This record gives sequence, C-alpha cells and structure tokens, in this order.
Amino acid sequence: MPDRTVDNTKQLPTKEIWADALGLDAYFVTYGAWAGILVDTDTDAALLKFAIPHDFKELVSLDLWLIPYVVLASMSFYVAANWAFPGTSDQTNLENNWHAVENTVFHQLTKVDIRNCVDAFPLQPGQLLGMSFTRNVGNNIDALILGAKLRYR
Repeated sequence: MPDRTVDNTKQLPTKEIWADALGLDAYFVTYGAWAGILVDTDTDAALLKFAIPHDFKELVSLDLWLIPYVVLASMSFYVAANWAFPGTSDQTNLENNWHAVENTVFHQLTKVDIRNCVDAFPLQPGQLLGMSFTRNVGNNIDALILGAKLRYR
C-alpha cells in the first residue's frame, strides 16, 4: 500500500514588496540616512501604495516601519486602507482602524504589525492597495514614517 503521509513542513517560500512612504513635500524629512514622511501634528498624513502581484496567494505579514520622535506608553494614529481592481470603485474594499504602538523608544527603528488593517476582505492578485497613516484629533503620533513591507506567499 502506498505511503499517504502528508508533509506539512513544505510551504511556499515567502516574497516581499517594500513601499516608501509618500506625502506632501512639507512633510518629507531626512534623519541621518533615513528619509520618510513626518507625522507629528493634526492632519499630517503618510501614504503607501502597493500593487498586489500576480503570484499572490496569501498575506503573511504587513509591517509599517517608523522612527518615533518621542517616548510614549502608547502612540496612536489612524489608518485608512482601500483596495480594489483597476476599473472598479476605489471604495470597493475599505477598512479604517485606530492603531497604537506600545512603549515607543525615541529614535529607535520600529516595526509595527498592521496586518489587521487589511483583513476585512481578502487581498487578491492584480488589486491596488492604498493606505494612509494620519494624526487626527485625539491621536498623539510623532514619528517619521519610512514605509511598509508586505510579505506574501
């Protein structure tokens, strides 16, 4: 009788895409060798855009990279995400979240898991994903937003 054992250790390798933070020239800041968008006052915004690749099967991780300019027990900001296929409404998939980074360290390169900001509907190959990171009234983010890394299978 043939061996019907399933080997679950064989997984597809992961791939990564990086998106630099975009924003108005007034918010573009360099700090040493780092460059990004400074979000430190109400209505400031950093933006990201990803084209979901044709070989995308599943989202493994989505991490925002930033450098805090203050030490806070909890740094909060607002995330809006939209994703859709070209030729469809830009509001096809929409998700808004308050997000917090716990125990920030001044000028420490920080990775923030933002995967929950795109979990309302599945990402699909060929879609465009846009995200904004803002400081609204009631938020206290004070950080240089560098960009984000999307890891997928």
